[in-house]
Amino acid sequence: MKDCNYIDAKTFDDFKENQNKLIEVLNHNMTKMANNVSWIKTLLITQIGVVLALSFGILLKGWSS
Repeated sequence: MKDCNYIDAKTFDDFKENQNKLIEVLNHNMTKMANNVSWIKTLLITQIGVVLALSFGILLKGWSS
C-alpha cells in the first residue's frame, strides 16, 4: 500500500488538515475513474443506436408486408 503523509490529529487544525488531504485524494481517484470509464458510455450509445436501427427496420418491414 502507498505511504501516506497523514499526521496524528492532536488538535482540530490537524484533524481538518487530515480531512482535507483525504478529500483531495478521493476526488482525484474519482476523477481518474470517470476518465477511465468514458469508453463505456461510447459503447453503450453505439449499442443503443444499433438496437434502435434494427427495431425500426423490423417495424418498417412488418408494416410494408
